[in-house]
Amino acid sequence: MKAKNILWIASLLLLMAGTGCEVNKLESSEELGARTAEGIMVYENPATDGCGWLVQINNKPYFPVNLADEYKIDKLKVSVDYQLLDSKFTCWPGRLIPEIKIVSIKKIQQP
Repeated sequence: MKAKNILWIASLLLLMAGTGCEVNKLESSEELGARTAEGIMVYENPATDGCGWLVQINNKPYFPVNLADEYKIDKLKVSVDYQLLDSKFTCWPGRLIPEIKIVSIKKIQQP
């Protein structure tokens, strides 16, 4: 009888421990609601009222909140998967730039 109670309690503990676990899976760009586009990296010097590093997509600037240093090359052409954020980046009074989170980015080979 005592062994049966111990098994019952152990089963309950295992069941309770398993309900708190979460499967860690990588989400694809599609699952994250990411958009894909080609763009150009542009540097606007903040010392002269610029916004720093921007990605220009269809002639519209976006401020990447997580741009890796290896892509900080002025006039670099890139293919980028990104999420448009609800926030805006203020670089000087009166200019609000939509912020994006980069999901993936790669350089486009120049001919």
